[in-house]
Amino acid sequence: MNLISHKIGGVLINKHRFETKKEDREILKLLEFENKISLTPGSFAGYKIIFFVLFMTAGGFIGNNLINSAIFGITGGVAGYFVPSLLLKNFKYARQKEIDRDLPYVIDLLAVATLSGQNIYNAIKVVIEKYKGIICKELSNFIKDVDIGIGKLQAYRNLMDRSSSEDFKSFIFLLIQAERYGSSINEILKQKSKYMKFETYQNMERKTRRTTILILFPLVFLILPSFVLLVGGPLMFSIGGNFLQF
Repeated sequence: MNLISHKIGGVLINKHRFETKKEDREILKLLEFENKISLTPGSFAGYKIIFFVLFMTAGGFIGNNLINSAIFGITGGVAGYFVPSLLLKNFKYARQKEIDRDLPYVIDLLAVATLSGQNIYNAIKVVIEKYKGIICKELSNFIKDVDIGIGKLQAYRNLMDRSSSEDFKSFIFLLIQAERYGSSINEILKQKSKYMKFETYQNMERKTRRTTILILFPLVFLILPSFVLLVGGPLMFSIGGNFLQF
């Protein structure tokens, strides 16, 4: 299937100047870098055409007449065309959420490691051995870049280029500034950890307030009218019956 999609995508790119979006190309590189799946822009374009044809064919069989079949076929084809892009965006969003969730814990671990006298390089090595997750995969790539002689600053920049999490980028930026100006890594990590915990607490408060407001809608428009009908209905029926007797 990957070979077929690559050939279809190659035809589109070469003859019709079909281009994959820059955002999609970055996610494809990230997928290949993490060894999850190997997709070239050509293969990705081919999969979009394959999904377009499959969904259009399936939609065409749904309709009970020619007009309905054409409508369902066109709608299904358009939906199928965007399915690969939606899957990529879903992968990017899930990855970003996991990085944002794990980042405070990783920073705490790095702060503890640097407090014992380790430099940031050795602290990262200790953390990636003890903690698993996407963020530790990113940090292990940093270690690999440094080991092959790229240099810390360039390795940091590579981390920022590969990541879509703004919190992670700001954290790496702080490490770059610390390396450049010789600041205390441990103090920076502790301050960053405190700030992120405070930000997490603020986000939880906002979500709690939003949930309280959302609960009011079913309470006012569903539960309260039902309660009024249950309590007031028999009362109104009895009052109406008494009036009829007079």
